[in-house]
Amino acid sequence: MHEYHVIEPMIKEILKTASDRKAVKIVKVTLALGDKKGFDEGSVRLYFETLGEGTILAGAEVAIKSLAGSKEFYIENIEIEE
Repeated sequence: MHEYHVIEPMIKEILKTASDRKAVKIVKVTLALGDKKGFDEGSVRLYFETLGEGTILAGAEVAIKSLAGSKEFYIENIEIEE
């Protein structure tokens, strides 16, 4: 559940970035997730799917790049359709 409080603002940031770039659809989001962050990859994907419903993020691929020995969690890349 603690993933929710980190992912919700990430979703807002992704949607704002997409809006600023005049995106019609977000195709793919690549996240970098440290293996020491304590987040479950399945939960991260579920929250992205759930919180993205009804937005241009709905249906986007979520790729997760593992960062060995790190506690970091950030958006690495956003692919959009204009």
